[in-house]
Amino acid sequence: CKKLGVEGVVFGVLNKDLTIDINSTKRLVEASSSLKVTFHKAIDITKDSLTALKTLCEIPGITSILSSGREKTAKEGAKLLKQMIQLANNDLIIIPAGKITFNNLFHIHQLIDAKEYHGRSIVSQFN
Repeated sequence: CKKLGVEGVVFGVLNKDLTIDINSTKRLVEASSSLKVTFHKAIDITKDSLTALKTLCEIPGITSILSSGREKTAKEGAKLLKQMIQLANNDLIIIPAGKITFNNLFHIHQLIDAKEYHGRSIVSQFN
């Protein structure tokens, strides 16, 4: 990836019991070298997202986590997303995702107060 000029990778690996696959995650992070690493929304289907977040905070090299707070939308998952941001305490960036658009970004930001957001339609009004 680095040879292609890619700045980061996104993945999420779980065990069959819906816990973080620590060994596979560590291997992928190590293989990612100095790239930015985002753990994908797999965290939303773990047994306990806050426990999973604590596990991910202990793996050096992960820079961010993409999550909808275990809900279909970031708005519905706002309470958990806010808890995740507080728990991550600047160790990792929590990136809220899930139906975030140009039209609802301001409202969602008021609910969650994240540093970054993910959404297909956030910048569509500027195109």
